[in-house]
Amino acid sequence: MTREDIKQLVFDRIGVILVDKAEIHENSTFEDLKLDQDDVDELFGYLESRLEFVFPAPIRERATQAPEHMTLNFLVDFILTMRDDRRTKGHSYVEKGNKERRKDDR
Repeated sequence: MTREDIKQLVFDRIGVILVDKAEIHENSTFEDLKLDQDDVDELFGYLESRLEFVFPAPIRERATQAPEHMTLNFLVDFILTMRDDRRTKGHSYVEKGNKERRKDDR
């Protein structure tokens, strides 16, 4: 997936979650979008199922505890970084509890 594909995936899902789509743009923060805990869980759950990785706990916490610092641009870039990291290492990681392990080791 390209950056544009990932951006579209994120924007499309936010569009399903929100009633008011006027605030959806790259520099929107989760605070601007008024995403609550349930919205964040829905967004991350959807992205995890589509992209086949689990967002680390600190990213989930940032999205809910400091929503003014979580932009859609950051989220797209983070997904790209995770994807590139998996490619570099030759395998993907999933988070289980507080441990990370290779997907192949399950």
